[in-house]
Amino acid sequence: GAVYFTISNNADKAASVVSAYVEGAANAEIHETKGGSMAAVKTVDVAPGATVEFAPGGLHVMAFELPASFQDGGTTELTVSFADGDKISAPLAITTVAGGTATEAAAMDHAHHEGMQH
Repeated sequence: GAVYFTISNNADKAASVVSAYVEGAANAEIHETKGGSMAAVKTVDVAPGATVEFAPGGLHVMAFELPASFQDGGTTELTVSFADGDKISAPLAITTVAGGTATEAAAMDHAHHEGMQH
């Protein structure tokens, strides 16, 4: 399933997203769609004061081997890890779409280990 969210960096230094974890999924990877093809991405840099959107047709997280318990209207949790060791989590709303499952998280804010922005 595809996971979409937005990360804002309100810190005074760049932040690098290095991995993502979706509770209940066997594995999750950061991917980017370019020119109709999808490829894994090792890091996503978020400049100070910048916002990066993980959305259809661009950056997103692919969650693999989703459990049957992932049903339309349900929830799970996304945890994003940064190169500096910081982690932030946000709830994910599960939505069933044609051909699979999409999940969407609340906006996430990486700023001096302060956690999520709601």
